Amino acid sequence: MLKRMHKSIVCEGVETEVIADFLKNEGCNEIQGFLYYRPMSIEYFETVMHMQKAI
Repeated sequence: MLKRMHKSIVCEGVETEVIADFLKNEGCNEIQGFLYYRPMSIEYFETVMHMQKAI
């Protein structure tokens, strides 16, 4: 229904590749969870973001 309304879909709590693949196939736009990153301090988050910008 959200896709038909042209809304972005964010899925949280993804812990396995199987779940991530399922959500991608279902049209989820953004996926987050332990599969990609564990909880982190703001300082480490900023470091990760700066490193990704450099790529």
